Amino acid sequence: MICVHCMVSPALKKFVVGHGYTGLCNYCGKTDLSVEDSKLMECIEALFHTVLVPFDDLPHMTQAHLECGADLAIGDIWNHLESHPPTSAEEFNQKLCDFLECEFIDKHANRSRKDLFMINYGDDTDNEFEAGWENFISSVAHGHRFFNRQAKSFLDDLFHILTDDYNLENKGIIQTIDSTTPIFRARIAASKDILKKIQEAPESELGPTPHQLASDQRMSPAGISVFYGALDRQTCISEIRPLVGDSAVSGEFRTLTKLRLIDLNKLSSCNFKNDIYDDEFVRHAHAVAFFKEMAFQMSRPARRGNSNPYLATQVIFEYLRVKFKDNADGVIYQSVQQDQSGACLALFPESSLISPISACSIQDDDVFAFEKEPLYSLFYVPESLRYHRVRGVSYMQEEDDSDFKLTSGINLQKYMGTRF
Repeated sequence: MICVHCMVSPALKKFVVGHGYTGLCNYCGKTDLSVEDSKLMECIEALFHTVLVPFDDLPHMTQAHLECGADLAIGDIWNHLESHPPTSAEEFNQKLCDFLECEFIDKHANRSRKDLFMINYGDDTDNEFEAGWENFISSVAHGHRFFNRQAKSFLDDLFHILTDDYNLENKGIIQTIDSTTPIFRARIAASKDILKKIQEAPESELGPTPHQLASDQRMSPAGISVFYGALDRQTCISEIRPLVGDSAVSGEFRTLTKLRLIDLNKLSSCNFKNDIYDDEFVRHAHAVAFFKEMAFQMSRPARRGNSNPYLATQVIFEYLRVKFKDNADGVIYQSVQQDQSGACLALFPESSLISPISACSIQDDDVFAFEKEPLYSLFYVPESLRYHRVRGVSYMQEEDDSDFKLTSGINLQKYMGTRF
């Protein structure tokens, strides 16, 4: 028998509580909730069939990197048990190792590296959301666009790690914007009439496009009015992609309330239960590994010849809006126009309304001026207009003496770190 006090893994503690009964622990000598050690080993063995990936089952690219001496976390079963001890009882851990080696290694005697395994984190192993993403794209593009169970199921699985307790603050992915943070919006002034309108009513002319004029954007389909902004003017100007010779006008906005933004670039480092003995471990680990790819997809520019370049990102934005409407006001992401160095934000429609009242700053005493219009989230800062004449556009590029980056597959580019 082994008791609950000997468990190091929180998931295994739950297992003992759920399956044990009061008895004497043969490992620590305490009398408490305990289970037969054979039952605990069988539980861990069943989990490890998905948690541990044998060398021969790894993607060929990962195998090649390991053969070349890459510093990847691969080792024998005892290495992984030392890194993730299931219990504090060394005798049991050694007993478990012998049991697992019998189950995993002896059954694969014909394998090239039968004693080497990698934990299935989903970055160097096959990620279950990779294929799911392609099916998701195809489903919303060519299948059911509005009532799509397949798309919803994919997104539910992907974002399950964020909805297990609905406390996004604990996940480390929320960035808060308050009235001390300037937010910039810009518009191309294609004529003197447009320039005059902006000067006369900047709060509306630089605000989100009215729904009747709103076109397809990165996060929003035609007809949906969304406030897009940037945290600096340079990024703000580059995001509207002006041509050489264009004139643009930018203005500053501030928030009336604290805005909670889901940081797409922090999703890949969000807090999750890093317990390899948890039933949800593999799914959560794969989701975290895939979030980096999703953030790339949601911030990348539209590709030529794609009739619906933003369809998938629009669906995800709408999903986040519905799923987390009580916990977030929008998303923040890095600008690809600024080589990932500038921050952009997109507010959910209900958080995109601009107050007709302008203010240079907002103090505690000034809040009362806005209380009659609680629906407004932002206000325009007077005299913040700046005028820009685009003299040139800079492109960043890399030059090689081979066509490797142009002809290699997406997966290889991602693995080599050469993908845009």
